[in-house]
Amino acid sequence: MKKWKVYYFVLFNDSTLQWFEEKDDRKPEGSICIRDIAQNLSVGPYTRCLPNRPPLPKPTDEANLIALPRSLNEHQNNSEIVWILCDDVTQLK
Repeated sequence: MKKWKVYYFVLFNDSTLQWFEEKDDRKPEGSICIRDIAQNLSVGPYTRCLPNRPPLPKPTDEANLIALPRSLNEHQNNSEIVWILCDDVTQLK
């Protein structure tokens, strides 16, 4: 089972979301254009129907879970989904 990792996220005006291992890193570990996958983005209880949903650490509110597919049709074909778990909803600002 994979463990959750801490990443730092930056959302740009063009809807690109990048994540970094360290706050001061210049090279992102990953990137997704939210505009391209918005119709398949899932949050909270809507992530229950997705394949390979990871177990959540306790105590965790599932409302803080976000699933981002790597491309438009990923939820349907069981491909890679980027799972983001925020500590609390204030981090979603």
